[in-house]
Amino acid sequence: PAVVLPAKALTGGAVAGVAAIAVGAVAAGKALYDLGSMWDSVGDKIAMRTGKFDGDLKAITDSVQRVAQDTAAPIEKIGDISGQVVQSLKLTGPALDEMTRNLTNLDTQAGNPVGVRELARVYNLFGIEAKDQIKTLNQLFSVSQQTGIPMQELVTNLTNAGVAAKQFGLDAGQTAGLLAT
Repeated sequence: PAVVLPAKALTGGAVAGVAAIAVGAVAAGKALYDLGSMWDSVGDKIAMRTGKFDGDLKAITDSVQRVAQDTAAPIEKIGDISGQVVQSLKLTGPALDEMTRNLTNLDTQAGNPVGVRELARVYNLFGIEAKDQIKTLNQLFSVSQQTGIPMQELVTNLTNAGVAAKQFGLDAGQTAGLLAT
């Protein structure tokens, strides 16, 4: 059984200490509630975007958690990008983690975002398989850094020039290099 002391038995400092502990516990509880609520919201948005539920949705939210461990972006941003990657590129597992991490870092750290849907168009246009998508993304980022052309503009230009470039036998990296000159 708990020991209950009459209020008179506690000194002013002790009462203040107990009150501070209670306030801290309430604040911690609210923070945990807010975190749970935020995760629910992220999961709901991913489910709506991708149509994935249950185990498939859990795999995506687990990916978001893994990416969040080593990315400075807000979880909501990571969840949004992850949902777009699943929807447009159909990636799962480690490939989903890596693509989400790279696109999130391009957006938040490099300030050089790219639309996932448009990037998927480039990959489809040039026949870039899932195993080569990160390598291609890195090539495009390198061209973007060397030329100062924003990633989104580079991807848009690749989409516009893609059919003609493929007729000449050029891949996405070669085409990006030509567009940058």
